[in-house]
Amino acid sequence: MQDALLLRFSLVGGMFDTIQRNNNLTTDWAILLVQLITHGVIDLNNNAELFSTVIDMLATLIHSTLVSDSQSEKGEENRKHYQNLMRKLKKEVGDKSSPSIQHLRQLLPLPKQVCEVIACSPHGLLTDMKGNKIAFDCTDKITGLQVSEKQRVPPWDLLEGHKNPAPLSWSWFGAVRIERKPLWYEENHRLLKYHTHSLVKPSSYFLEPLPLPPEDLDPPQEKPKAGVVAPG
Repeated sequence: MQDALLLRFSLVGGMFDTIQRNNNLTTDWAILLVQLITHGVIDLNNNAELFSTVIDMLATLIHSTLVSDSQSEKGEENRKHYQNLMRKLKKEVGDKSSPSIQHLRQLLPLPKQVCEVIACSPHGLLTDMKGNKIAFDCTDKITGLQVSEKQRVPPWDLLEGHKNPAPLSWSWFGAVRIERKPLWYEENHRLLKYHTHSLVKPSSYFLEPLPLPPEDLDPPQEKPKAGVVAPG
């Protein structure tokens, strides 16, 4: 069997340029090479030499879908073909795992990881088949939040923190946007910043006598007593 596979690979190598010029042939042969590895026909244990040949051929076919002449306008077409090819190859690989498949996965794009966030909604809201939220009258009049759905968020968007709108929506947690009012001490601190007088006094200020009211500085005059005649 190994000799038969080696002969067929030699024949395929002779027409490799023809395969690369046709998108359909590139896709068919790439899928066939992947199937040889995923089904255990060729792996690292029974024929490591042919395994290296298959990996080299597959890598050449995948990379050729992204290569185009600088003067041609097939860049967008090649990109779509590459994405379609990757989708089919991922489907062929699936969840299978083996040392040979681990080498094969290195030719595929990195999987996009997502994390699930539990979203809540006010109690009394239902979601229809189209995803629209419908309010209904609840007999027990329960207030609060209820678990409504799971949202899938890329972890990198959470770490980066520059995406607009933000990846985490406050409405998922029942939060309502309100205007923040400054606290009493914050408002007084803001007013103190714009005072024109200085609270720092010089040393001479504390050596001056205390400012007294006029009645303390000048003693009150005595009023004449009634019935007393002044000497003439």
